Amino acid sequence: MSEQALYAQLELAFRRFYIKLFRYGRGELAKFGISGSQFNIIVTVYFQGPQSLKDLCERLVLAPSTISEMIVRMEDAGLVIKKKDEQDKRKILIDLTEESKKIVISVIDARVRYVKELSQGIDKKQLEVLRDTLESMLECQE
Repeated sequence: MSEQALYAQLELAFRRFYIKLFRYGRGELAKFGISGSQFNIIVTVYFQGPQSLKDLCERLVLAPSTISEMIVRMEDAGLVIKKKDEQDKRKILIDLTEESKKIVISVIDARVRYVKELSQGIDKKQLEVLRDTLESMLECQE
């Protein structure tokens, strides 16, 4: 097999796995009545800490108007709160409510269970090699 064919097969395998995980995740989000974009904001704040609108726009590659509209809806739904930055009182940060933190944990736990389900019959050592290989690929791009 040529090197190009191998990379094409890798890309296809990644894409197929991503689509399965993405679709499953969307089903989990539907249980909470939130969109994928809203979940992306919640996950970003969950793992990165409170964010300014500007930071969210840059991290999620979305227009300020899009983020602003989503934040208003999320605030009305009790998913996020706005608070003043302690270091720069002019700056407003977006933080999570306890409800949105519970959603992140629940969705990630469900996705982990799904990955386990998809991995049935695969030896633990193979899974460890896969994990390490994926981590190495990601580290090469940082």
